[in-house]
Amino acid sequence: MRKTFLYILAATCLAVGCNKEILSPRQGVLRLSVASEQECKASTKAGETVSTDNFKVHVWGTTYMSTSYAQDYLCHELNGGVSIPYGSYQLSVYNVTEAEAAEGFGCARYYGESSAFKISNELAVDVAVTCSLTNGKLKLIFDSSFLEDFSNPSVTFVHGQRQVTLDETQAAENELYFNVSEDSVINYAVTATVKSTSKTFNYSSQVTLGPRKFAKITIRSNHNGVIGPDISVDDNMGSQGQTVIINPDEDPVVEEPEEGGLEKPSIQINTDISDAVLEDGSIEI
Repeated sequence: MRKTFLYILAATCLAVGCNKEILSPRQGVLRLSVASEQECKASTKAGETVSTDNFKVHVWGTTYMSTSYAQDYLCHELNGGVSIPYGSYQLSVYNVTEAEAAEGFGCARYYGESSAFKISNELAVDVAVTCSLTNGKLKLIFDSSFLEDFSNPSVTFVHGQRQVTLDETQAAENELYFNVSEDSVINYAVTATVKSTSKTFNYSSQVTLGPRKFAKITIRSNHNGVIGPDISVDDNMGSQGQTVIINPDEDPVVEEPEEGGLEKPSIQINTDISDAVLEDGSIEI
């Protein structure tokens, strides 16, 4: 009887051991390769790349045991492969969050997302993701002709709940980035002092911006108020020109331009819209 009991106990332990083996996590290997667009900048040189080593990776999905899975990595951690349970997954890659891309003057935000993939054996699964620029860039330029006629200039840009103001120094040193959808409207207001009268000039307008686009707003002045100054603009995707005249003899008033000479400064605002990324700027990392 005692021997029979020991046999039953041994069989039970064996069954439990086998069951543990069946339910133990089955692991596969995920390897990631990332390509990122290269942003157009004045300093861009041939051969420059966008490093994705510290881009963030979020992996989510369902394991073979029907449990939810979510894990965060850095890109360089997945270059050689990481072990995750068998299952169905998807992943996203980005350098900053939308909120981080809108802090201060903003920064370029790259984002990419994979299609669904499965890990079902011990062979490495290679996943490739291309990160694209998701926001738009804006550069404000106070032309020297404008600064001869106006002092203390500043421009305030408003997009949704976000408001950013640039003075002369900040405009020269910084670019703005906005989280925009296609054909998003950014309102802006120009404030400056007319040097000849010490009166304040105010002017409001808007610019339409989309993802992967670069808007350059140049504010110029033709000193004697003659309409139709010779304006030099970048030959990119065209420009939107506006001309307004400030009346220094009254409270700040914007007048419709007319032909002829006027003894008051006028400004012309040119907005050039071009691509914010290089056409062949996708680099494998």
